Amino acid sequence: MGHIGGTEISLGKADPAQKVQTSGDWTVTWHAATKAVMFAFPHKGEELRQWGDYMALEFSAKQPNAYHKLIAFNKAIQAMVRGGQAVLLTDCDQFTYLYSTYLLPDGIQGGSGMQPTIRE
Repeated sequence: MGHIGGTEISLGKADPAQKVQTSGDWTVTWHAATKAVMFAFPHKGEELRQWGDYMALEFSAKQPNAYHKLIAFNKAIQAMVRGGQAVLLTDCDQFTYLYSTYLLPDGIQGGSGMQPTIRE
C-alpha cells in the first residue's frame, strides 16, 4: 500500500497465471513490470533498465537447466528491495551473499538440482 498525494494505492497479491521458468518468460514479465512501475514512478526507469540488462547478461552466461537458480536469485533480490527505499536494484554489492547462496555450486541453494525454496 502506498500514497500519492491524497490517493491511496493498494495492490492485492494475485496468483501468477504462469510460472516464470525461462529467460524469455523472465524478460517478457520484466518488461511488463517495468512499464507498470515507470507509469507510477518514472524516476525508477534507469534502475529498472540496469537490472534488466544485468539479468540478461546473467541468463546469457547460464545453461537453460540452471535458469531456475537465476530466477530464484532474482526473486530473493526483489523481496529484499521491495519499495526501493533502503536498497536499490543497482546496489549490487548488497546482493553478493544472495549470489553465493543461489548461483554458486557451493551455495546453500545453488548446489542442489532441486528448485530452491524462497522465503518471503
